[in-house]
Amino acid sequence: VTRALESRRFFWTVAIDMFKSDPFFGIGIDSFGNTYHKFRSADEIAKFGINSWADNAHNLYLQLLSTGGFFVAILFILLLIYFVISSLQNSDCRLWSLFLLCPDIYLPAEQVDFRSFICYSGDYL
Repeated sequence: VTRALESRRFFWTVAIDMFKSDPFFGIGIDSFGNTYHKFRSADEIAKFGINSWADNAHNLYLQLLSTGGFFVAILFILLLIYFVISSLQNSDCRLWSLFLLCPDIYLPAEQVDFRSFICYSGDYL
C-alpha cells in the first residue's frame, strides 16, 4: 500500500468519526482541517507524526457527511440524481450527465463541446 493510499484511509476514518460525532449537522462546513487533529488516531500519529493534518477528507461524500452532516449529503445526492436524470432525458446534455456520474473522466478540451455542459431542458443558457 502506498503512503498516499494509507493516508487517505486515515482521512476517511477521521471523516467517519466526525460524522458520528454530529450526524445531523456535521462539524461545520469547511471545518475539516480545523478539527482534524481532534479525531486523529494514535496509529496515524505514530505513522505520520504529530504534525500531520488534512484540510479535507479526499472523498466528496465523506467530506459532505463529516462537515455538513446527513442533511447536506442527502441534499447533494438528491440534486445530483435530479441533474443526471434531467440531462439524460435531454439528448443535448448527455455528456454533462456522464461527467456528473464519472467526474474523473479525462477528455482533451478540443474533443468536448462545452455548450452541452450548460444546456438545461434543451435550451442553452
